[in-house]
Amino acid sequence: FCIGAYRIMVTTITKRGVTDMKKRIAILLITIMAFGAAACQKTPESPIVVGKDNNRMIEQAVSSTYVPAMADKDGGNISYGELCARYGCPEHWQMELSGADGKLTVAADIPITLPDVMSMPMARVSAGRFSQDTVYKLFHALCGDTPMYRLPVEMTKASYLEQIAAVEQQLAAMDYEQFPDDYAQTQKVLQKLRDDCAQAPDSVPLTEADGTLETARRESAQSDAASGNYTYMNAQSNPHIRDTMSFSVCNDAEYENTEVYSYQDEYGNTQIIAPSSDSRISFSRNMVEADRFIAGQKNVLADVTDASLSGSSTETILKTTPAQARQRVEDLLSSVGIEGMAIDRVELCSNLVKADYAPQTIGGTKKEQPEERHAYVFRLLRRLNGVSVESKFDYSSSSVDGSSYGRDWWYEMLEIAVDDEGILSFEWWGPLDVGEILTENAALLPFSEIDRIFQRMMLVQKEPVAKRENMKSLRYDVSRVELCLWRIIDKNSFTDGILVPVWNFYCAETLVETDGYVRNLDSSYHPDITINAVDGSVIDVFKGY
Repeated sequence: FCIGAYRIMVTTITKRGVTDMKKRIAILLITIMAFGAAACQKTPESPIVVGKDNNRMIEQAVSSTYVPAMADKDGGNISYGELCARYGCPEHWQMELSGADGKLTVAADIPITLPDVMSMPMARVSAGRFSQDTVYKLFHALCGDTPMYRLPVEMTKASYLEQIAAVEQQLAAMDYEQFPDDYAQTQKVLQKLRDDCAQAPDSVPLTEADGTLETARRESAQSDAASGNYTYMNAQSNPHIRDTMSFSVCNDAEYENTEVYSYQDEYGNTQIIAPSSDSRISFSRNMVEADRFIAGQKNVLADVTDASLSGSSTETILKTTPAQARQRVEDLLSSVGIEGMAIDRVELCSNLVKADYAPQTIGGTKKEQPEERHAYVFRLLRRLNGVSVESKFDYSSSSVDGSSYGRDWWYEMLEIAVDDEGILSFEWWGPLDVGEILTENAALLPFSEIDRIFQRMMLVQKEPVAKRENMKSLRYDVSRVELCLWRIIDKNSFTDGILVPVWNFYCAETLVETDGYVRNLDSSYHPDITINAVDGSVIDVFKGY
């Protein structure tokens, strides 16, 4: 398991902020663990281009020897066949290969997803921050007439008791014999909360929030690495409980020192102090109700994107239709003035996972079955000249001196959950500032070359796994291949980069071990392989280039 999966950003924040940070880290760990095995394995030597030279790639994309294909039709729709001809790909892609003495199979039998335009742009981008004007508009649009209060630095007894109850439940569910160290650490955390609770006041004065950002200092006692001023705001309708409305903003720091520093904490864990580009806005109409609908924790019941466009209904406990929910999202974007973002996917989600439906007993006490709730979760992507900028809920990390951790840049992610009462949650991470348009019509390699690179890279990456002694068979069925834009970073940077055309390949994995264990995974959001459509280089989405 890679050390990068344990990476923690250390900053000077309030105690409640620490709790929120740990929650985010937990979500991140789940995501990283799902891909940790593949991401952390050493890649065998490969003839495929892996070195990256952005300047040379830009020159190749705007080469004067390139003769562009037909231009967009005026006033008419472009047919799928014309798009395929433009990008040099078949209307239906079929391929199959085998490796590892027949234990590995890779197959495709699908149409290719293409943008509805005849030219692929490239542009410079940088890590963005949320302006005060944008924050004001979102704060008032989402919070409405609900009085909101800034989170006090000091916590009340009630707040501590709520956290104590949560940790006690976590401790009761832990297996002491299997995880003795984790159990001991959780006990220490619980005792610290109880000690602090004994000294906490019954109440603290509250200050009403109006959406105004504050400035704070980001630094730690261990090092001056990742130091600088940043702007933020944390507000809740009742700061002492979780069952309440919440609105928070945290903008990137104006870093004075972008060094990375690591140390061992009192529990023996490696803690990392490193700068990160991860400006974010988070809103929950009710934090408890919205908890299972935010990125990383969704239980998807159905893809209702088409229904949101056609107006048809779907099987749900909601009275709101997908089209009505879509209208609410579009009205919000319009009222706030959010441009350049478009709805990519709409999913009907439940707050329950499979385990929640079955009776559970924790620590000798029967756990109450939670009430099922549904919500439509809208995934929005940035678009440039009609082409989507694909993304994922994760970050790219610029390693430092060959280490597996470094300076992070979050990929842009915007998700909005809607139920019968309106907007349930709003999560916007890693906004991009789009700068210079490098070309509106990049020269691309033919798909036949991309196909060749994909097949060779699948063998390079998957054969070592398939050749393991305990492996009976390993199969990858390509579920989607898409031409889109992707953000890559400039060398030695974690705030500047380029939007480049790429081919993303998403696969459904079927793994069968000799002991009968079977695993099925479908990476609908995270591409298995991302290939630069300009120069054919393979992009490591975890490194960001």
